[in-house]
Amino acid sequence: MALLFLGAKDHRITARELQDLERDFSRLNVETSKSVLEFYRSRKNAGSGSADPGFAREPQLAMH
Repeated sequence: MALLFLGAKDHRITARELQDLERDFSRLNVETSKSVLEFYRSRKNAGSGSADPGFAREPQLAMH
């Protein structure tokens, strides 16, 4: 539950907001949630180049 507070403005959540979040959480579909997490992990890994070892990213040029 502490993670909820980290994402909240000023790290505060009202009782009403917490109830709404709990309601939304209870309606989550496990398979869909896993799919979303895998998608974000794959994007994170793509940024580091570890998702596809044959893919080399070109360095970005600094524009001044």
